[in-house]
Amino acid sequence: MTDSGLQDFTRVYQFENGTLRLNIPPLFYSKLGVKDTDVFALHWEPSGDELCLTRRTRKSEEVSVPKEFLQAFGFSASDVSGYTEYDTDWTVWLQLQDLNPDVDFGKFGSSEEEAELFLLHLGGGVWEVLKPTDVYKRLLEGI
Repeated sequence: MTDSGLQDFTRVYQFENGTLRLNIPPLFYSKLGVKDTDVFALHWEPSGDELCLTRRTRKSEEVSVPKEFLQAFGFSASDVSGYTEYDTDWTVWLQLQDLNPDVDFGKFGSSEEEAELFLLHLGGGVWEVLKPTDVYKRLLEGI
């Protein structure tokens, strides 16, 4: 996706200060296994048809980011050694779409297409829409 594509997406959804406000379903954070203050990213993965959550790991945790995924975005395993990505409750993704009908969730991946964009949760219900490489860079930088 080009930067102009991201700008078009941003313009369509009229972000406030570069962030997106989403209507959040009940029990959203607990079903994902995160807190509303946590920083994490979401996207849909066609391989396995799953909702994927990416977050910063603690030093004691094992990292599980597929090498093919990293290579597709120009990263190596050492670039993201402080992060983990795993499948999570896909029903939450469907609820999120139902509550936000004006958002084109297809940009965040589908059964047929890789994600062009990720949703990055900054805490407190504030979201940014970024290209996958930018999400990893932001997480790597510790936001």
